[in-house]
Amino acid sequence: MAVTRILATKAALGRHLGQPVLEADEALRVVGCEEHRAWARACADSVITLVKEENGVIPLTAERYPRILCYPIETDGGYSQNRVVSGACQKAFDALEKRGMRIELFEPPRGAEGRPPPASEVIAQYDLILYVINKATKSNQTTVRIEWAQPMGANCVHYLHDVPSIFVSLENPYHLLDVPGVKTYINTYNSGDAVIERLVAKLTGESAFRGINPVDPLCGKWDAHL
Repeated sequence: MAVTRILATKAALGRHLGQPVLEADEALRVVGCEEHRAWARACADSVITLVKEENGVIPLTAERYPRILCYPIETDGGYSQNRVVSGACQKAFDALEKRGMRIELFEPPRGAEGRPPPASEVIAQYDLILYVINKATKSNQTTVRIEWAQPMGANCVHYLHDVPSIFVSLENPYHLLDVPGVKTYINTYNSGDAVIERLVAKLTGESAFRGINPVDPLCGKWDAHL
């Protein structure tokens, strides 16, 4: 079947008709042109999905959320790194910072077994908490679960009921399995630059969410509906 699909694709492209092969230099002048980038932006704009939202949390503006605590969780390498854009989380944070919001990356405190700060301290210092996770499956790992920071999970979603919180999954649409209590959750299905650009536009209210869930992001869990 695989060979049949390959041959069918070549036939659809007319390769059996002896068409000239596109030279590398000519291809480089076409691939990534402005028209292609516009297609990428339009595609990203149409698929990014707001799975669930706590009433009134979005949009993000400097007036509403001047201080944001950000938690980046990215892949640590492996085969999946070939298609997961490294540093995508930071690109999203940088884009928000350019819009006037003060971004601070979470760093687990030293000692005390990585114990997170008390809720009162977080409430006093931040107006919003933003998680962005950039992990994808790979050929020999069909399931990706969130592994919280060692030793005691200091970067867990500790403050869901204390500070407005948003969780964004760039690559894997099933992470609600690990954070069902999150009240505002977004899937983007990709970590490319066009996706990050449109994600930030939607977070800040510059673009509406138009995506429709292609899978069950609630993973069949009753508590993920809450």
